[in-house]
Amino acid sequence: MSHSRIKKYFLNLLSQKDYSERELIDKAMYKGFDDNEIYVEVENLKSIKYLDDLRMAKNIVESYRGLKGQVWLNYKLAARKISEKVISNVLQSYDLSPSPSFKQKVATKYRVSVWSSLDVQKKQKIARFIQSQGFNQPFEIIKLWAEKYLD
Repeated sequence: MSHSRIKKYFLNLLSQKDYSERELIDKAMYKGFDDNEIYVEVENLKSIKYLDDLRMAKNIVESYRGLKGQVWLNYKLAARKISEKVISNVLQSYDLSPSPSFKQKVATKYRVSVWSSLDVQKKQKIARFIQSQGFNQPFEIIKLWAEKYLD
């Protein structure tokens, strides 16, 4: 198999969506391309900035920032086979606290008008939802919302 064939394959994939370096390598190996050709072409794509795990990770975090927490984002980036080092660097460079639109989403979903007067059962439901969205310390978030916005 020639370099032009694998290059066409990679460019076709990348024209449809972003792939991480590892995802492209795995796809090419599954397709039966030669290992050396794969790595040469991956390096070529990286040198011309068609393939960049850091950029991809930043784009994913930007898309979900404020709506999903660090745990969820870490899982999402790992599922896209981005290295742990890149994930760690990207997540540390962003403020990943819940956004006002996330707060509004929670308020609408659970019909909350006054955050400071939630009953225990509703507070637990909201905390489970916040945690399911990847945010750590959901009760602290609820407490902050109740104090900060003093409805």
